[in-house]
Amino acid sequence: MLYKNPPCKKFHLIRFKSDDIFNEKRFFYELFKCGEAGRPGRYDQLLIDLDQSEAELDKLPDETETKAPENDDELPSDEDPEGDNASPEAQTARQRRAQEKRLRAEIEAEERERIEAEEKERVERERIEREERERLAREAKKEKREQERLAREAEAEAEKGLRERLRQEIRARLLREKEDQRAYELQLDASEARMRYEAEQQKKAEQEGHINTHGNNRDRISSLEDDRRKGRDGNRRSEPLVDLVSPTRVGPSFSGTPRQDHQHHSVLGDDSAELRRRYLVRKWNVVFKGERDVQDFLERLEEMADNYGFEMDHLLPCIPILLREKALLWYRNNKRDWVSWEDFVSDLKSFYLPPGLELELEEQIRNSVQGETESAAEYATRLQTLMRRHGQMSNLARLTRLYQNMRPEYRRYMKRTEFANVPGLLRLAREYEQLVAQEKPPAVKET
Repeated sequence: MLYKNPPCKKFHLIRFKSDDIFNEKRFFYELFKCGEAGRPGRYDQLLIDLDQSEAELDKLPDETETKAPENDDELPSDEDPEGDNASPEAQTARQRRAQEKRLRAEIEAEERERIEAEEKERVERERIEREERERLAREAKKEKREQERLAREAEAEAEKGLRERLRQEIRARLLREKEDQRAYELQLDASEARMRYEAEQQKKAEQEGHINTHGNNRDRISSLEDDRRKGRDGNRRSEPLVDLVSPTRVGPSFSGTPRQDHQHHSVLGDDSAELRRRYLVRKWNVVFKGERDVQDFLERLEEMADNYGFEMDHLLPCIPILLREKALLWYRNNKRDWVSWEDFVSDLKSFYLPPGLELELEEQIRNSVQGETESAAEYATRLQTLMRRHGQMSNLARLTRLYQNMRPEYRRYMKRTEFANVPGLLRLAREYEQLVAQEKPPAVKET
């Protein structure tokens, strides 16, 4: 028999014993009937059968009701063949009970099927809800990725626009600088043309004066020779021709005897000075092949130019002499009209120096501290080389960095206010090193 709990709609199986009273059965049947209000006819028949069975049992004689079997095995059952000898009322009651049992079995089977169907429906509903949650999670994740992609694209677009604006600003600035440079070159060309014209006029005047001088000397020589031939002054020796020409040089003639030639005066022009400068630059043997450090090449070149008294801008025509192999190929492919030496150096560094070198040098300068066994002079030389290659640090910044990167014992000995330049710092550092050397005990020689 089934018991149904209407509030939670859960069914429990209840087995009635054979001695259950009819009132209890009727109570449960009515209860189940209330629970199955939507499906009438199931428990109504059971109640009717129960009433009939109760009425039939009431009609049985008293001895049948009071007579009890000696043991449980003598109780009549549906399968007992001796039940056929029972009275018709007992047989009818047994048939009623058998019918009730079949109905109960059918109802229990139906309830089990319904419970299983509801359980399957619940599992299917949970599966659908789980799949829906997973689908929503996937869609949310996909939407998040799409938003991130759109944000990255927007950021890239903004960065691209910024780069484009910077490129346009740089291009406009370069155009302005180029126009200024062209105007300066025009002014320079005009001044150079004026100076060249004045030099040509001066040279022409000097040549004309030289020609006039030689012409007057020739006229005087010819007149003296005429006087000598005419014998107007035969006893008087003719004036030496050498004295009339100044200055003179003595050189061998074709016959082996000395002869006197006129010295040809010439003024060294710009071309001769340029040739001499190129000759000297070639003798320096300072070249750049595109392999070693370009900073060393430029520093050595500046040292040689300063030693010979050359301005760096005057070395622009000598660039093909200073470059070899790969560097010369770079010059041939990228050469342009550099106005100053700084323009050439800027293009050379931008090609041969790695990007971000300035930041790398700043990091090296910041981390270059004095070693445990390194003297102050060695440390200062090493750090000054890095700061010189950086090229953007002021003297005060260099001095401060030299002091801060020294070992703590050096900084405890000397204060920052006790020196104003690098020589002063090194002087105090040497004093400290001498004191430390004096305090060390002398080494004992082993005998």
